Amino acid sequence: MRIQFANKAIQDSWTKGPDVIGKRYRDVLPELENQAVFEHLDRVFETGIPYHSRNNPLYLLINGRPQTFYYNYSFTPLFNDADEVYGIINSGADNTELILAQQRVKESESRYRSMIEQIPVAIALTRGNDHVFEDMNPPMLRTIGREHKGEVIGKKVIEVMPEIKGQAVVKTYQDVLETGEAYTGNEVPVTLRQGDKLKQHYLNISYTPLLEEGKVTGLIHAAVDVTEQVEVRKKIEESQKELKRFKFMADQAHDLFVLMQEDGSFAYLNKKALWAWGYSEEEIQHLRVPDVDPILNQKAFLQLFAKAQKESILQFETQHKTKEGHIFPVEVNAVGLTIGEKPYLFAVARDISHRKQSEEEIKEKNAQLVRINNDLDNFIYTASHDLKAPISNIEALLNALLRTLPPESLSLERPKRITSMMQESVERFKKTIANLTEVVKLQKENNGEAVMVELSEVIKDVRLDLEQLIQSAGAEIEVDVADCPCIHFSEKNLRSVVYNLLSNAIKYRAPERVPRVQITCKSISDYNVLSVKDNGLGMEPSRIDQLFTMFKRFHSHVEGTGIGLYMIKKMVENAGGRIEVESQLGEGTTFHVYFKC
Repeated sequence: MRIQFANKAIQDSWTKGPDVIGKRYRDVLPELENQAVFEHLDRVFETGIPYHSRNNPLYLLINGRPQTFYYNYSFTPLFNDADEVYGIINSGADNTELILAQQRVKESESRYRSMIEQIPVAIALTRGNDHVFEDMNPPMLRTIGREHKGEVIGKKVIEVMPEIKGQAVVKTYQDVLETGEAYTGNEVPVTLRQGDKLKQHYLNISYTPLLEEGKVTGLIHAAVDVTEQVEVRKKIEESQKELKRFKFMADQAHDLFVLMQEDGSFAYLNKKALWAWGYSEEEIQHLRVPDVDPILNQKAFLQLFAKAQKESILQFETQHKTKEGHIFPVEVNAVGLTIGEKPYLFAVARDISHRKQSEEEIKEKNAQLVRINNDLDNFIYTASHDLKAPISNIEALLNALLRTLPPESLSLERPKRITSMMQESVERFKKTIANLTEVVKLQKENNGEAVMVELSEVIKDVRLDLEQLIQSAGAEIEVDVADCPCIHFSEKNLRSVVYNLLSNAIKYRAPERVPRVQITCKSISDYNVLSVKDNGLGMEPSRIDQLFTMFKRFHSHVEGTGIGLYMIKKMVENAGGRIEVESQLGEGTTFHVYFKC
């Protein structure tokens, strides 16, 4: 294998000179000994079969240092006339620069792909006018709602995401492909499919054209999903608008709006609070709740603060103190709030100075009325008691006078009429005294503790008491109170109500027909309504307002005091109820008694 000829190109590739001629190949390039080159040479010489190698790496010593080269080379046998191999032509081309350049490209592409795989920004590469996906990193897969590259690579954008058809982003990246001008947009609204639902997203988008030989062949799509930030910002903006509206309304309010922190400092006060306390906004920053509330010391405030975080709205009365030291009563509604994971206490306070003053005045007036009522009761009792003796004396004197007058005088018309009028006056006076005594008695018995009373039992007892009246009148009584079996009322007062209404229904019956009374009860809204309907005499509707007047009677043929209806009306109204009446003259009357549930 001695070298007989070597052109300058191969001498340069070996970094040798022309002195290689006549030397053995192994001696010129001994570093090839373990690189299979000489084995290939020997095999070609022995077999006569050419050998070709493409981009084969060879290590050569350059200035004593091994370097890698890439060659396309071939060993071609030479034959003599006897068809025997007598030599080999070694031809080749140094492709080192090309191979190294290709390696650099591959390394660069590998780094690029590794980079886009790791970068948190969503990135995709599309090619051609149809925008076919060539590559895509995981963040972009998540953004468009896909899991694997196999679902998108090699497919058109519009095939992968049909929901973006007609949206502005499609025209935008088409314009970049046509013009070659990059595009950047912030918070671009894009509707994307997530599972089986469409959702509005906001993306920071950039489209960068890929240039090859001066032509745009594709686009790099980059996107950052800022939907959460945009939604949070919008909520903040809306909250700020709401806060402005709240502050505007709070400043118009007549009550004090106060937002307190756990240490008792004030996070917010409306204008009314500042005005009521007499402090400026700067001064209030250095104050705490105990500075304006002499009752709520620091310990009491902390207890209230903790309680408000657990319970619903708290209502209580306390006192506020102004900058000048004036103390006034307030009614407070307080509630615990959490703003930005921090607890607060929000309170609405109302100055109740006028109400307290009115309550004191009412309390005093009530006390006066109690004293007056007691005095009236005492007066009525005393008057009725003290008048009994004089009227009895007058009655006795009148009887004595009648006994002493001669019979012929009493037979005369004038003396007879005068003595009769005197006797009637005495009887009316005695009856009035009896009525006054009855009023005092009912007044004293008016108050009774409200309990659940079985209505049907009360009606049953009253019917037994009125049995003689019912039988003598031949009255028919119908009772249907199943809808409200129990009434929350004083038991003895309920009996008085039923007794008066039922007895009146029978006493004021129409003589031409059998008396019929219907007693029913229905639950309506917040009331149990007891109704007593009769077919008796009735009255003109215009006279109903006078029906409950004390001592007022419309029919003189029936005995009575004229105070029964007055008293039951008072009983019912004192318990929060009311009585309504429907009546037609000659047809009958219906009483509706509303008992508060």
